[in-house]
Amino acid sequence: MRGPPLDAWAKFAGLIQMLAPHFPPPSGKVETRNGDVDGIGYRIYTPKEHDGSLPLVIFTHGGGFILGDLESEDILCRMVAEHSKMAVVSIDYRLSPEMKAPAHVDDCWKVYKWAHENAASFGASSKKTYTMGGSAGGALALGLARRAIRDQTYKSSLKGIIALVPVTTHRDNVPSKYRALHDEHYYKDAAFAPIIDEESVNMCFVQAGLDMNDRDYFVLLAEEDHASFPPTYIMSCECDPLRADSFAIKKAFEDAGVKVKHDDIPSMPHYFWIFPQLEESQTFGAKVLAGLEWVKAQS
Repeated sequence: MRGPPLDAWAKFAGLIQMLAPHFPPPSGKVETRNGDVDGIGYRIYTPKEHDGSLPLVIFTHGGGFILGDLESEDILCRMVAEHSKMAVVSIDYRLSPEMKAPAHVDDCWKVYKWAHENAASFGASSKKTYTMGGSAGGALALGLARRAIRDQTYKSSLKGIIALVPVTTHRDNVPSKYRALHDEHYYKDAAFAPIIDEESVNMCFVQAGLDMNDRDYFVLLAEEDHASFPPTYIMSCECDPLRADSFAIKKAFEDAGVKVKHDDIPSMPHYFWIFPQLEESQTFGAKVLAGLEWVKAQS
């Protein structure tokens, strides 16, 4: 039965739709086209002016594995394509509760491989591939990166990760070496957090059928792979039940020798940038673009 936490996520989706008209219209400097790989939809974003060798971004939207589509973060994908001069492939992976893990990451991996093999057909270079996503999409961006570094066909071409307010661990299964750090940075009012709260996060994990030991969804657990991860940009928010996940994965990656850049946004809730009237939302894009440029500069 659909309970209050899922209703909260549905209201969150409705909020995004309500706020969408308050964002500026597309600039017209980006071209898009939709397609699918074995029924898994995607949308490709490319700047109209490019030299045919654009870096490739594989984008996975947020929504707790139960919400979201190609429209929900269209503005963000357009911004990246236009201002970072990158080709963005946004994935319309199948959602829970109808689909259970590992369907989400399997769908994304299928499109990842297709995009890698067909990058030249839309002006991109598969030799410079990045994964990007927020929240549940951040977990998928990290999970896709893990699959790529474990596959010799894709390992050398993965150059970076952009993880915005990502899921990296299950609150009930934080590795002991990171438990104190996770507790230190966990939002103390998570049970009453705006946008999403602690209960909503847990319910989404249940609805998605996640195994708390699954290293593709909870990358903090994949210690054997951490040293192979590429440079990573992380954004977290102070008033977010997922905040501690960012601090934990930052520490884990840095311990393994991975270059990390981290922005922690004070006083802001999960996905605050959906509110265009906030001053912090005005600077969100600049921080993301700076994070992207930092990641690109490391490779």
